[in-house]
Amino acid sequence: MELQVWTLEQLSEVEKLVKEKNIPIEVIRRIETTLKILDNVYGTERDQQGKNSKGEGGYVLVGTVSLYQKEQEILKDFGIYANEVEFEEDVASDYGIVWKEKLYLVDNDYGIVFFYPIGGNED
Repeated sequence: MELQVWTLEQLSEVEKLVKEKNIPIEVIRRIETTLKILDNVYGTERDQQGKNSKGEGGYVLVGTVSLYQKEQEILKDFGIYANEVEFEEDVASDYGIVWKEKLYLVDNDYGIVFFYPIGGNED
């Protein structure tokens, strides 16, 4: 499952995944922090196509399984290479599954942050 999240108003959708034990609480806290930054700097009107936001800001893409293929497709659409990751960090680890956070900057004012697990049976 994958979920695109634009603003804090959508955080309840991600919280459902925590309640269903599909993602760790540490991941939702990082998502919340990211969305607060995007909302504060770029407003809450943004969407993937940049409508109502002049193409600024960005979004978070959360997956309950590896998003590697989806990540590659999105990067290709924007003309970005996987090695151009701006920031990458392990957010949580549990039972051999590591949750990754990756930030790619499409341009100076638009970024995509991926959160997804690797390891275990999810690769």
